[in-house]
Amino acid sequence: MLVIRRANATRVFSTLSSQPTDANLWSSRIRDVLGSSMGNIFGHIGEEVPKHEVLPSKDGASDLYELRKYPAQVAAETVQSASSSGSNDKAFLRLAKYIGVFGNPQNAKAGGSAGGPEGGAPEPVAMTAPVVMQDTPSPEPVAMTAPVVMSGEGYTSGMTMQFILPSKYTMETAPKPTDPLVKVVQVPERVIAVHTFNGWANMKTLEKGKQEELVAALQKDGVKITGKPFLMGYNPPWTLGPWRKNEVAVEVAL
Repeated sequence: MLVIRRANATRVFSTLSSQPTDANLWSSRIRDVLGSSMGNIFGHIGEEVPKHEVLPSKDGASDLYELRKYPAQVAAETVQSASSSGSNDKAFLRLAKYIGVFGNPQNAKAGGSAGGPEGGAPEPVAMTAPVVMQDTPSPEPVAMTAPVVMSGEGYTSGMTMQFILPSKYTMETAPKPTDPLVKVVQVPERVIAVHTFNGWANMKTLEKGKQEELVAALQKDGVKITGKPFLMGYNPPWTLGPWRKNEVAVEVAL
């Protein structure tokens, strides 16, 4: 239950009475009145978000997407097979434990092996946004058999999830995972086409429909696609639907 002191009630409702039409304005005003933690409910993103450069689109290009250039990044990554139940939840929990969301981080500070004499102590890692999710392709062709079994989660081979680590980390300084299912990877500099949308993202399909719309728009505009589409989520579970920020994206070459 949300309880607002009577002394603040007049200020809250008078501040919101101008009825801003943009979700970001709502978030800003509510955050100013109730504080940043409450602002998370209304879409405020307080975590570090990777810096990027917005690039110009071609003349006459679709307004469905934005072109962005990102510098090289370091990420914690885990892969969840489609045969496992609760797929994306398990992947998220693994990565959350790596950075220390639930207590003692499941990692070892860079400079030594876990439990070793040099640098083996766990190191808490700040949460960032977005969380990146992508279908994991089959590693090699497999002979056709019957029946074909498809995961109820919407992907047939599995799902890869990444937490982008804070920008202060490099491959050399990022804490080493102690869970063998988590690894630290280098994400190279890249240009991606991004479509932003609000609401609850379909985690079962990783928004396949929106991914296909993005790919179609890029193909129509003659933009060369060089990667596989993926989904990025920016908000914690308690953010209300209309203020949730999600993006589908794919790497391109300009």
